[in-house]
Amino acid sequence: MKVLILTIIFLLLVFFVYPQLPNKWLASFDLKFPEKPFHLGLDLLGGAQLVYQADLKNIPKNEQENSMEGARDVIERRVNLFGVAEPVVQLSGNDRLIVEMPQVKDVGEAIQLIGETPFLEFKELPLGFNLSQEISAESFISTGLSGKQLKRAYLSFDPNTNLPMVSLEFNDEGTELLSKVSNRNLGRPLAIFLDGQPISIPIVQDEITNGQAVINGQFTINDARDLAIRLSAGALPVPIKLISQQIVGPSLGKASIDQSLKAGIYGLAALVLFMIIFYRGYGLIAVFALLFYTVSVLTIFKFLPVTLT
Repeated sequence: MKVLILTIIFLLLVFFVYPQLPNKWLASFDLKFPEKPFHLGLDLLGGAQLVYQADLKNIPKNEQENSMEGARDVIERRVNLFGVAEPVVQLSGNDRLIVEMPQVKDVGEAIQLIGETPFLEFKELPLGFNLSQEISAESFISTGLSGKQLKRAYLSFDPNTNLPMVSLEFNDEGTELLSKVSNRNLGRPLAIFLDGQPISIPIVQDEITNGQAVINGQFTINDARDLAIRLSAGALPVPIKLISQQIVGPSLGKASIDQSLKAGIYGLAALVLFMIIFYRGYGLIAVFALLFYTVSVLTIFKFLPVTLT
């Protein structure tokens, strides 16, 4: 009975580690064993590793650790929004951040996304400003409403023109500010500035009480998507500088995996033959124990998951 239970457990572990095997048999019954891939490191999967150094000279010493953790969280959000599968963002030393992005296709775009934060600001004309005068960027003054109160930004499309635009949702503080600003600027222009430049100057038609706004402009879909991602990610608490960039090709990773698998199979086969030839029945038991241990460890690696390199 014990042997039967151990055999069933062993088979279940094997199926979890290598679900493609039972799925071939179950396909005809419209059933499927759950598949969970191994978590592979950059050297096996391929991708990019970026190393950043933070400028902490203007940060008090007792706040540097929190600032670095905040920078790590912001960068992690940016990389996740970029769509990278299972990225790793970790601290190294006192002032360095290591970003690992498996299977990333456009490293240049990822670098730009990580290192840049657009500054979003809503500006209004002074209350005594004569609307018949020429209006320039310098004519506007700050309203206090900026990207700091932004809850989220996302790509959307104008229902009339079907052109891409960026929709904005503000938090409670931003919603209250937007309501006040729009109320005192009814029939007047309200400018949306990005990195110090006006990109949209709409005329306020009604008081905006729902905390939502849109940025219209001559955007392509990619431009609008990237801007939304950058706005949603938030600002970095400390300046960072890229000091190292390493690219690992997926072909190198595949070759490493193939060679490792061949070496493991050959080594295991030689060990099994040795144990059975010299120890016979006891050797067979030892081989089963070794295989049981192997699939148990691989199951743990898959379940946690553990990064294989």
